[in-house]
Amino acid sequence: LSGERAGLVEPWKKDVTVPLLSGASATASVRAYLPSGFRVDIRRCDGTWCQVEAAGRDTDGHSGTYTGYLEQASIWGVYQGEKF
Repeated sequence: LSGERAGLVEPWKKDVTVPLLSGASATASVRAYLPSGFRVDIRRCDGTWCQVEAAGRDTDGHSGTYTGYLEQASIWGVYQGEKF
């Protein structure tokens, strides 16, 4: 076991995108849009928001890693209200 946390972005929904935000606020700027079911590495959660890393390729084949925030309720892999 690595001790790393991972989760999936809204896997219960189909064909949606979820904004990865620059801060823990609904008004923060968007860094990327993640499709439902996308795997993220979870760095920390405060009970409402989680800081995550998302690595992947865009439609042009460019790869990258984005760090940002998702609402905790949008992530499968953490409990509601869980803090770490």
